[in-house]
Amino acid sequence: MRVNSTRVLFKGIKNSPKFLTAKQLFKEFYIPFGAAAAWTTFSKWNAEFSVTGFLQLFGPTFFFFSWLTAQVFRVKKQASVEQNLKTIEQKVADSVQQLELHAKKLINYSTGGDSYCYFSVMKVGATLYLTAIHVGEFPLFNVVARVTDLYHFNTLLKSGGHLPDSDRHVKVGDLTPGFALGQFSVVLHTPQSQDVNIFFTARNGEWVQELRFREVNGEQCFVNRVTVNGNVEHQVLSGAYPISSNGTPEGL
Repeated sequence: MRVNSTRVLFKGIKNSPKFLTAKQLFKEFYIPFGAAAAWTTFSKWNAEFSVTGFLQLFGPTFFFFSWLTAQVFRVKKQASVEQNLKTIEQKVADSVQQLELHAKKLINYSTGGDSYCYFSVMKVGATLYLTAIHVGEFPLFNVVARVTDLYHFNTLLKSGGHLPDSDRHVKVGDLTPGFALGQFSVVLHTPQSQDVNIFFTARNGEWVQELRFREVNGEQCFVNRVTVNGNVEHQVLSGAYPISSNGTPEGL
């Protein structure tokens, strides 16, 4: 018990402001004191000793070395402060970056981010059987597709008819990443219609899917291309779908 009390007492003295002040003073002045004493002793070694002469040389020497040591401590402390400030600045920058990433991710989860979807298609006569395929990290909300029969669109354009009659609207709804939703069906105006554009809209924007059907040697071939923000994100050719002279699928 007495040993523990002594340790507690010593720890209290060690952490007291007076002890810490004395420790710092000793740390900053023991080098100047020793250097001044050594220089004064060396200078007065062969001279007649006098207290006045010793103090007259020791005083300025001590203050000179004290000033020099203080500069060293100041520069060292300043370098340490600058390093700590750089560390703090880097941590703040990293924290801000993480907050921005989390905020952006949260916004993307609520809007859909850069996710999109497209229809996987099976064509039977004049009917398209559609399955919505989600692509991307974030969910899609309020997805609506406008399916345009280009054959009928061009017919209406030439005859001066009502162009929206060439459209079929499909309400897809919400799509979860990694899942598909279907099936939807759209009846084209004619079995001979082989060119279809699908215009998607959702909470995060718009994109376009282009479907082209061609019969090659009795086989129904197609190309399915999805363009998002001017970039082709998905393209699939089936069978021997014809390629034009410029290297692109026919009809695109």
